[in-house]
Amino acid sequence: YLNVMRRFSQALLKGDKSVRVMRSLLASQQTFVDRLVQLMKAVQRESGNRKKKTERLQSLLADNEKVNLSEIEPIPLPLEPQIRIKGIIPETATLFKSALMPAKLIFKTEDGEQYPVIFKHGDDLRQDQLILQIISLMDKLLRKENLDLKLTPYK
Repeated sequence: YLNVMRRFSQALLKGDKSVRVMRSLLASQQTFVDRLVQLMKAVQRESGNRKKKTERLQSLLADNEKVNLSEIEPIPLPLEPQIRIKGIIPETATLFKSALMPAKLIFKTEDGEQYPVIFKHGDDLRQDQLILQIISLMDKLLRKENLDLKLTPYK
């Protein structure tokens, strides 16, 4: 993966200005995700219960001098590039009850909206993705039969 990513990045550098801008945005996204992963690792290493870890997560997110994730230059959201984020709202961050403690983070978007995201690190997401696809498929099939169960899988 790393080798392919490097080659792709080098190829983008050789493109015209719009392609180089795209490479810059991809690099910004990677930096953002890397910092978020490091933050989550630091929170997971903390001792204490989920409430204490959630408080630590919120305080780290609010510390712009160390982490700087609450106010950033707008970048496309990695999994939904049409949404441009400009930071995380620290006081809304929570951790779920789970072995790996995924986080619910609410991003500030460029258009002033809020965009909630579940951030999981260190977990194989293939099974989660399969379940979401099954729920979406079942929802479509049931709607064809005029049965709306109001299924709304997250993206």
